[in-house]
Amino acid sequence: DKQKRLELLEEYLSLFPRGLWHNMAYFSLLNAAAVDLGDTQKLQEYAERWIRQEPDNRLAYASAAHWYLEKGVAEEATAQYLEQAIRRIEHPDPRDKPAYHPDELWRADLEKAKGRYYDNLGRVYFKQGRFKEAERAFREATLLLPFDHRLYAHLGQFLEEEGDTAGALKAYLKSARGGNELPETEEGLRRLLSLT
Repeated sequence: DKQKRLELLEEYLSLFPRGLWHNMAYFSLLNAAAVDLGDTQKLQEYAERWIRQEPDNRLAYASAAHWYLEKGVAEEATAQYLEQAIRRIEHPDPRDKPAYHPDELWRADLEKAKGRYYDNLGRVYFKQGRFKEAERAFREATLLLPFDHRLYAHLGQFLEEEGDTAGALKAYLKSARGGNELPETEEGLRRLLSLT
């Protein structure tokens, strides 16, 4: 029962607002609002509450931004939240590190996360028509994620829109080599190859 799950998550967060699993509880709450209920108003309510309660928690900003981007709501807030997550990942909170995770692996995971944040920020800027900023964000993401098929699909879309057919084709091909089929990649390749 979806409603019962929401009630249990709410109860957990009221009893243990800074408990060991509170980030996971909030992830689940945002996911339930976005996916199970499809309620963007509830999604925004939960996200804003998490950020208000923990203004230094990069995961709160990143999670809110992820779901806002996926659901197409609050573009300006999405960009701001991603910028906040990137700022906070530069000087990560040591409490963010899982106890079982060696420091070097944790730092490598943070770099990957930062790459994903830049990829998402590029997508938001692109939607907003902030093309120079989008390009900068995508380029930064490629430095942090040497190969991520989703990133290269997004970069291909951006370059295609900018009129850089050769660059777009190269990005789409890199995305296709990832083995995971993405509709954006297939459609982009089909469009560009039909031009030749």
